[in-house]
Amino acid sequence: MYIHEAVALAVKTGGYMTRPFFAEALHIEPTNLPERCILHAKGKAPCPRWQPGAEDLTADDWMVTKEEWT
Repeated sequence: MYIHEAVALAVKTGGYMTRPFFAEALHIEPTNLPERCILHAKGKAPCPRWQPGAEDLTADDWMVTKEEWT
């Protein structure tokens, strides 16, 4: 799915967006908070303000997951 579809589904279901390339290590939580998109890397503290590159914005391999890491 495209990024706009992943954003809509993640927000609707309370999930996270990811791509196959980094699915096992990184999830992205889209929000409308001042922190914007929050990165959730496995084993690390959440990091605010993810800035996607052109490849991320045009990719069609986005998926949504509900998997949470502690």
